[in-house]
Amino acid sequence: MSGNESGHQKPAPANSLPGGLNPRPAGHRWRLAFATAWVFTLALPGLLFVLDARGNAGSTLNSVQAEAPKAIVRTVAAPAEVGAGPANGADRASGIGAAQAAAPKPARIEVSDADGRAPPELQQPPDNEPVSAPRISERVDVPRPREAEVVAAASVASLVAASASIPPVWQQNAALAPSTGGRPVIAIVLDDLGLNRPGTQSAIDLEAPLTLAFMSYAERLSPMLDEARRRGHELMLHFPMEPLGDGDDPGPKALMTWHAPWEIRLYLEWGLARVPGIVGVNNHMGSRFTAEPEAMASVMEVLQERGLFYLDSRTTASDVGSFSAADAGVPFLSRDVFIDHGEADRDAVLEQLARLERIARTQGHAIGIGHPHKATLAAIAAWREGLAERGLVLVPVTEILRRRLNRESAEALPDQG
Repeated sequence: MSGNESGHQKPAPANSLPGGLNPRPAGHRWRLAFATAWVFTLALPGLLFVLDARGNAGSTLNSVQAEAPKAIVRTVAAPAEVGAGPANGADRASGIGAAQAAAPKPARIEVSDADGRAPPELQQPPDNEPVSAPRISERVDVPRPREAEVVAAASVASLVAASASIPPVWQQNAALAPSTGGRPVIAIVLDDLGLNRPGTQSAIDLEAPLTLAFMSYAERLSPMLDEARRRGHELMLHFPMEPLGDGDDPGPKALMTWHAPWEIRLYLEWGLARVPGIVGVNNHMGSRFTAEPEAMASVMEVLQERGLFYLDSRTTASDVGSFSAADAGVPFLSRDVFIDHGEADRDAVLEQLARLERIARTQGHAIGIGHPHKATLAAIAAWREGLAERGLVLVPVTEILRRRLNRESAEALPDQG
């Protein structure tokens, strides 16, 4: 039987733990002690540096506080000095000086250190010593209180004044009008331009000034608009609106009476973006739409914001366009004569132009609306011959608007007599 199996146990070593567990070898404990001492040796300089820095900062602060002079602020009331003026009051200058001497002097604030010395920049001269003006190099420009607010207010006021002097867009884009010499004037507006390109080009080729109303949904408008403007014609936007006849198609994106105000604005701004440089807007068809006050109010809101005027084509007796424009503060005009109906022949157009002349002589101006038909354009070219000899002047439509607004302004002025 072996010794382990005999029932006798060997004595436990001196360094053993209860239960037979042995501690780590003695050599391992020496290595741990050496590592701890090495780490402490490395960390000791840094610890000493931190402690030294904190001590220096504290001592520096204490020394600064100890050496800083204690400022003393006090209010000193100047004693009232009573001086007598001249007994007889004859010397008025001396009397004034005496009164000034007799007036109590205001209190002043003195700032000094513990020894009673004020800083040089705060020292006040004696009462009997004149104060000399600082040298130019010593002067410092200090903004006055609320100077920034004053400057801002002045800037806003100047901007408001400048905006008030800027003419509305319809005046900025107006074509040059010939000298009228006080004679009756006629404006010819040609609608539907841009759809029939040969007819549009023929209208542009006519002698200026004419007012050319381009359709909102016409394609490739930019070259035609540029040429028309270069020839001296005036430009307008011809916008489709809902007619009474259900079978009549006003065209894409026409304004309808069932449109919400935001839809009317959306479509109208779409058309305005496609025909830049215009003076105003007139309606294409629209016999149903222009009779609805709420719908027309939405149109006038956009025109008022854009600084444009409205030309009422008057396609129905129930039209409220002029009333809506007046309510919204939008300048407006109304058509006097349609110079063509459908494919009217040349003689029929000339008859309408003669009617237009009679209206112009009666009221001082007249507006005719036509279309770029061959017969219409030929009649206009023939009618232009001898117009000056008949005592009439052809003008862009904005000239009639300008005359009307000037007349209304003069009538609104109080009587100076």
